[in-house]
Amino acid sequence: MAQSSNIWERKTAIVSTVFFIKQGEVEDTFEIAKILLNDSEDLIHKAVGWMLRAAGDMEPKLQLAFLSEYAHDMPRVMLRYASEHLSKAQKEKLRKL
Repeated sequence: MAQSSNIWERKTAIVSTVFFIKQGEVEDTFEIAKILLNDSEDLIHKAVGWMLRAAGDMEPKLQLAFLSEYAHDMPRVMLRYASEHLSKAQKEKLRKL
């Protein structure tokens, strides 16, 4: 679904990972986020950022590793949503990437 031409299917692909995040399983979220990094739709940027933030609430080290690797490729709104719960210093470091 993450590779669908339908925006709603792509959004469903990432948002549906919330179930797994709540179970402590965040790997799928990061894998689907990689697929959607270069999506052209702002709605997808927001959804991916939201799920990355939720995954980071469960596994902050994995979130920081993901953001450190992909922040330079992420749309600004995705990075902003994903880093919302980080410290000011962490956010600034990521924005400079």
